[in-house]
Amino acid sequence: MRKQTALLVLSLLFAGLFTACEKDEMTLPDQALNFRSGDCTIDCILPEGPFFSTDYVQEYQPGSTVTVTAYNTATEMKYEITSSTTIKKVVFNDVIYYASNTPATQPYVITVPLGTYGVDWFACKEQHDVIEVRRTNSSGGGLGVYLNFDITTALIGVCGEEECEGDFSYSTTELGQNYLIVLFTYTSPVDIPDAKVQLTCPHITDLIPQDGKEYTSPGNSKSVYRWTGNIKACEATTFLIKFIPDCEQNNAGFANICTNFNVKGSEKFGEFEKIVFECP
Repeated sequence: MRKQTALLVLSLLFAGLFTACEKDEMTLPDQALNFRSGDCTIDCILPEGPFFSTDYVQEYQPGSTVTVTAYNTATEMKYEITSSTTIKKVVFNDVIYYASNTPATQPYVITVPLGTYGVDWFACKEQHDVIEVRRTNSSGGGLGVYLNFDITTALIGVCGEEECEGDFSYSTTELGQNYLIVLFTYTSPVDIPDAKVQLTCPHITDLIPQDGKEYTSPGNSKSVYRWTGNIKACEATTFLIKFIPDCEQNNAGFANICTNFNVKGSEKFGEFEKIVFECP
């Protein structure tokens, strides 16, 4: 980054609410006398604010400054640019956002979508962006004409929003001479209303739920079984199933009990290898 005289001024975009978050004792922005930017390991924000922010201030020359206020909301990264003089050109990550001989309205705001908290981003994830601000609509490299801001922000998490990663596992809980009981466990990082959990079971004569869930066979399939229900984010959903293998379907001495487990429209998590029953 081009070296300029730089001052780092820590501030709060909005102050208030001394209430603590209900997540690992995280705290909201407050009215402390010593203003500070947020600490992503202990602080959090509400979707409607207030938000922790950091002001980055640089000078074209003494008395002629540009301030970039950086902060994240629950869904976006925000950069608010103000200047003691005019703003006639803004380049964001090498892309021209504004270029005109007419000064931009201040603050000039750049918004970067972050996606869904807990899925696309998490507390303390780093957001890195480079902003070039010019007081002339030009591309020259003369001193006192432009300033570069190379900003990395540790994102502040959202209060009360539980974070988790998707997960899937399964294990045999009981093995009999002519049956097999398997426990499947699925965890989604987001809510999935009316989730369709589908199992492909090519070599069974019956599938008997052990936990009260009901399964259907779409299209009267003899090998596909489907459960439909709500899956809540970050809560393990289990499926305890008794399989009756079809050992008469061939002379290979085994039955492919389950060859696939998927939640339609959702990302796959964990590893799955087909479940095989050794026939007596």
